[in-house]
Parts: sequence; structure tokens; C-alpha cells
Amino acid sequence: MAVDCGSETPEQCQTDNITSSHGVQVMAAVGYANAKQASFTPYTVDTGSLGVVVPIADLPTGKKANWIGPGPPGEKAYTSNGGSTFTGNYYLAPVDLQRSNGGAVETSRIMVLVLSAGQSLRYLGIGFNRENFTYEDLFQTPADNAFLHLTDSSNGADISPGYQIGAASVSLGITSSTGYNLIPLTTAGAQVPGEYDDAAGCFNFPGAPDNPGPFCGNMLFDIGIGDMYLGLDDFQRPTGYNTGGIVTLGDTVNIIGGSPSSPALCYSFSSGGSTLITPYAANWTQPPTPCGVFFNTGRVGLAAYNYMYDPTCADVGFQPLSEPLAPTNCQAP
Repeated sequence: MAVDCGSETPEQCQTDNITSSHGVQVMAAVGYANAKQASFTPYTVDTGSLGVVVPIADLPTGKKANWIGPGPPGEKAYTSNGGSTFTGNYYLAPVDLQRSNGGAVETSRIMVLVLSAGQSLRYLGIGFNRENFTYEDLFQTPADNAFLHLTDSSNGADISPGYQIGAASVSLGITSSTGYNLIPLTTAGAQVPGEYDDAAGCFNFPGAPDNPGPFCGNMLFDIGIGDMYLGLDDFQRPTGYNTGGIVTLGDTVNIIGGSPSSPALCYSFSSGGSTLITPYAANWTQPPTPCGVFFNTGRVGLAAYNYMYDPTCADVGFQPLSEPLAPTNCQAP
């Protein structure tokens, strides 16, 4: 897909997409009858949410239009990016995605949230197990994931759903998982039928005087945010590692995808450091269930790995990058 890099070099684009609030963006358009007539604009890609969000001013009119709506009112709340909430109405519309060579691929008609006038968010929520059952959020199944519903002359039957994402690259359709370290997914614990539960993962604190971990549970590789969230009960947190709700500056955190004995993803950072793989902030939060473990990595892992989601084979995968963005100083227990 065509990733929005402006005039930046690939290396500059990688760094900018990791460190800037806009994250990874692809060129997309919503509601067009013919992709050749589409007006493409940057849309943020988010593996931490579900559903397409488009301003009403972006919808085409007249003979260019291929949308049905408005339908019922809707709302989308993003809890980990400052608590922003957007409102509008649901429509049925195809999503066009521009290729890097200038062509385009399109989805079948899916449900999208068209924002009321004055709101300008352009968002592609493509995460799994990200259904949100809050009031008026109707994105409730994988049917609302644009990246899984490509169509073509064979109605998409010849496309294996899924995606591979790097800091400056997005590929749709899984043709191979070669080079990726895989974490198998299970349906046990998924929020709705047809979904998978979160990937397994752990984090630990190698310098902690007590309770260093590893703390293992559910991991969300969320490229939609720059922060990290570590969900662990207060009594389990290492002494001295919590300052104002974040991991104390200078303390080391290890992130492990999969099992500690055979990690698919593994990297380390010092809280408050300046390396590319250091999140804006490593925030403490309560886990979804007492004594549970859940953590959201944020997008910084893209500094060391490409990410893959393969719903057909029930895997997520991480492809280690070569220098200069190689995973370093991993201290898996």
C-alpha cells in the first residue's frame, strides 16, 4: 500500500511514523463507485481499535458515490489517546486503498462511521479482538475490519486475508510468513465469535529489587499510540518503579511477545530514554481483571520488528529488522 511519507526518505519516514502522533498512514478513500475517480487522503492505521472513521465532507456525491446511508447514530471512543470521542452516523461503503505504484485495491461495502460536520478524524481501525461494547459503537465483528475484506474480479475469494506492517510499509493479503517469528492465537477468551483472543506476552524488570517478573498475560501490539500501558495490580509492581503513574525514569523494562523461553518479539528500554524503541511514557494501569496481566506496547516495537496478522492461520508474527533498527539488549528471563 502507499504509505504517506511526503518528501521524506524511507529512513526518515520510519522514524517519523514511530515518533510522531500521526503514526503509520496509508492513502485511502471511502464511498467511491470507481477507485480511479477516488480522492485519496492519509488515514491513520491502528491495530488497537476496530472500524473505519471518515469525515462526512470526504464522501463523494452524484455519480461518483457508492454508499448507503445515513444509518443509525454512532460513537467511537479512543480510551488510550487522551479519551477522544467522535460521533456521526453509520453508512455502508467500500474503502479504496492506494497502492504504492499508483493503482488501488478496494473492499466490499462495509460499515463505516461517517462523522458529523466539524470533525476531521480519518482512521482505519484494523485490530483483532478490539470490539468495544460501549453505547452506540456498532463495530462489533471482524466484518468491520477493512483490511480483511479486499475484493477483486473473484470477489476476494483468491485473497488470503491479513496484513504485514512496518514503520513505513503496509502489505495486504498473506502470501508467506517466512522470516516472521509466530505467536499462535486461540479463540478462547475472544470477545465475539469469529475473533481471536489477544496474543500472549510478558514484561519484566531485570533491575528490580523485588518482583522483577516476568508478568505474563495478554499483549496488544498497538501501532495507534506512542505510549505504553502496563496493566498490573499495585501490590505486584516492583518497589520504587512507580513515579506518578509511570515507570520511574531510568528503570529498565523488557517486552516479550510469546513465551519467555522462546520469544517471538523481545526488546528492552530504559524509561524516559531517548532511543527510538522507548515509548513516550511507560504508564502503569490496572489490569482488566484482578490479578490479571495485560499490556499495550504502543507503536515503538516497529523500530525493531515488522508486524503480521494472519487470521486464516491464527497467528501474529514479528519479523526482526536488520541494523540500524535491530532489536538490541533483549533480556528475556
